[in-house]
Amino acid sequence: MITALVAGTGAFVGLSTPVDLTVDGETVTARTFGDTVADALAAEGLEVEPGDLVQPGVQADLSRGMDIVVNTAKDLELSLDGHESTETTTAQTVGQALAELGVDPAGAEVSMNLDAPLDPEAATGLSVVTPKTVTVRADGETIPVEATAASVGEVLAHAGVDVTDTDFITAPLSAPVVTGQNIDVMRTA
Repeated sequence: MITALVAGTGAFVGLSTPVDLTVDGETVTARTFGDTVADALAAEGLEVEPGDLVQPGVQADLSRGMDIVVNTAKDLELSLDGHESTETTTAQTVGQALAELGVDPAGAEVSMNLDAPLDPEAATGLSVVTPKTVTVRADGETIPVEATAASVGEVLAHAGVDVTDTDFITAPLSAPVVTGQNIDVMRTA
């Protein structure tokens, strides 16, 4: 009986292929009798969804000790300088997602820590306001403003310019701001 058990275990170990499988940063060593990465993933009960990143690809042949990396697709509800969008990323953290999207967080106001993990089950809400250089012209003065402001109203507040309902402003107070923008305030009363 013990000989059969040892022989069976030896056959399992000898005929199976050991691989290191990393899913969203968590690594396990798995053994599979399959021939491809897809077989190894199926043996571990993992389904590859659209947008997931698998390296090497699912059709790649297995080899002993192979590293298989799966980064699942995660949804990100992003507000970037007041512009709302839904993005999909395979990043693990907020910082990685911003890098993948080409957003430089240096000097920006980010609503979450850059090391915070993204939620693999639900969309992660993230707000980023990048620093901008804007010129405000009001009351005969030209005021250069450097601020992390998402709207015209925030820039005017940062510049110390109060406005009333009768003033004319070249952009709505709620309008997003871009670097290089000129904001003019004309008093009508």
